[in-house]
Amino acid sequence: MSAAVRGAALILAAWAVLALPVAAQEEPEPADAGGGPAAAPAMPAPPPGPSDAAPAVAEAVEDAPLLTIARDAEGDVTLEGVASGSEAEAGMLAEARRIAGGAVVASHLVIAADALPDGWDARVGEAFVALEEMVSGTASIAPDRLAFEGIAADSPAREAALAALADDRWRASIGIQLDLADPYVFRAEKTDGGLTYSSHAPDEATAAALDSIIDQVAGTGAEGEIRLARGMPGEDWPLLVRAGLVALTTAERGELTIEDREVALTAEVADTGANSRLAEQLGTGWQVDLTIVDPSPAPRLVLTLGPGGLKAEGRLPEALGTEPLTDMLEPLDVSGGLTADAYGAAGLWRAAIDALAIAVPRMREGTIEVADGLARFEGALKEGFSAPDLLGALRATLGPGWQIEVDVGEAPPPSQLEIVRTPDGFDVDGILPDGVEPDALFAGLGTSDTSDLSAGGEGDRWAWRRQLREAARALHVFESGGARIEGSTIRLSGTLQPGYSAADVTEWLEPRLDEGWELVVEAEDRPGRQGDRRAALGREGEEVLRYGHWVPVHDFPVSIDRCDAMLAEEGGGRRITFVPGSSDISAGQGRLLDRLAGVIRRCVTKAELMLEVQGHTDDRGEAEENLLLSEARAIEVVLQLTERGVPAGSLDPVGYGESRPIADNETEAGRARNRRISFAWSE
Repeated sequence: MSAAVRGAALILAAWAVLALPVAAQEEPEPADAGGGPAAAPAMPAPPPGPSDAAPAVAEAVEDAPLLTIARDAEGDVTLEGVASGSEAEAGMLAEARRIAGGAVVASHLVIAADALPDGWDARVGEAFVALEEMVSGTASIAPDRLAFEGIAADSPAREAALAALADDRWRASIGIQLDLADPYVFRAEKTDGGLTYSSHAPDEATAAALDSIIDQVAGTGAEGEIRLARGMPGEDWPLLVRAGLVALTTAERGELTIEDREVALTAEVADTGANSRLAEQLGTGWQVDLTIVDPSPAPRLVLTLGPGGLKAEGRLPEALGTEPLTDMLEPLDVSGGLTADAYGAAGLWRAAIDALAIAVPRMREGTIEVADGLARFEGALKEGFSAPDLLGALRATLGPGWQIEVDVGEAPPPSQLEIVRTPDGFDVDGILPDGVEPDALFAGLGTSDTSDLSAGGEGDRWAWRRQLREAARALHVFESGGARIEGSTIRLSGTLQPGYSAADVTEWLEPRLDEGWELVVEAEDRPGRQGDRRAALGREGEEVLRYGHWVPVHDFPVSIDRCDAMLAEEGGGRRITFVPGSSDISAGQGRLLDRLAGVIRRCVTKAELMLEVQGHTDDRGEAEENLLLSEARAIEVVLQLTERGVPAGSLDPVGYGESRPIADNETEAGRARNRRISFAWSE
């Protein structure tokens, strides 16, 4: 073979490796839901020796050329692959231009280094004839595989395309294009008998999404039909349907029509304020025509606080119900009578209940009266609260739509707290809101002296309970220092245990704080050394540094059943995932591997158990390639576990390919479950 021919062959080999059929590769793995640092890089492969297989692969690809001809919905034609010669290449380009009809033709062709199989050009011709009948389609031609898929405008065009594929080795999948709906319509009607509807959808997935929206908004009793048709005006069209349905279901009766993006709602409502509320809910662009029928009584609520407890009387909006209020008052001894038979804006009254959640814990005695648009607070505050602060909080919670009247006594200073680590535990000093029980919150800190704490401070007791609980958990990873909480700011300072940084503590604690709370972490840190131990952040127990990984330390009684249970617990429902078509573990798997390694090391060292690390795939692609891929992934997991201190002699990587499915490979969800790493213990 000449140097020029050899160069062309190598170019063809490189192209063919990149253009292997999708069916021979595994589908993409799902993204990892867990957090933590990225996984450690895989161990490098040994340098190639005399038996390096790369030249053999190139020769194999040279003997197995591949051609793809694709036509998209705009008529553009793309050629990728090989031609049997210069004349064949020119003919293919001419044929592509002919069926493109002036559209774009993209060519990525190379001339085959060796002779192609008999009938190759005939198969190419069949592919062009079939594609001419398609709205869009793709033909894939290889010596051992002929594949064709596409969308035809109608049944005659589909039959003509199938007839053009004369060779009985063609595997064809041709669908019929849906009719175009003009206009694209959703209609719904609500009557005393329920809700009926009719709609278009471009595909089964969107139809299922619309069905789900209707079930969620209108209930499973809604009846109707969704017909498949092209022409949906934008991907957000189902969201427009949802907004209209929400408005329709709040009415007594009505009709909703959405044609393309023009929408109209005609409804009967039971409140004079419904027009403005629906207009605000729907936004601009809606035509709303409302008729008021049978006005319901206005909502009104009166709360009376005193030595005997709390009494609640009144009627709330039917759309809200009584549960939000009773849930808010649940810690208190409540008497009285509440109903939910009024007609009012549920969102407006949810804000009122949020305001009650602020006011009730602050008031020692008094009366709170809430009517539509008016909130009146009279009485005496508990020690540690002030009238100006109460008024400010109520204004921020209720918003501009409410008139607020506050006539209450003054209150003491705001709550504040200081926690200092000592050789014996922690000293806690300060003033907390009523109802915050420090002994329960700080029990996790070990020996804590809370004798200097007092109650009656200003602050939301529920928010303080949540913030103190999380701050106390964060203090576990400090060797010295403490915390100061004042107003809505938590400040942590001191020296951290090895391996932790201020950024680690901030990243863990900040998302757990309520909105409006601020976190400041001022901490010194130091790198860890092999064998260092530290407290686990946000969970019980310790971690030990092994070869750059912080691996949890366990002390559970070892048995096969117990080891299985601990692996499931540490995995938390997450799976080890890989880069699609590769044995490289996806980024973000480091903490999951750390936790699994802690359990496995305990089991194999304390009971001398053996662990088979099993790789599995779905049934897409060739069985032999799937088997090799599953084995490579099992080996990669074993390497990651040994990097974290698990004895290599206790681990056996085995690939099972597609032979052990646990779900149906006919669905994407089933295939995703079948692509997995599993573990099997033995003694």
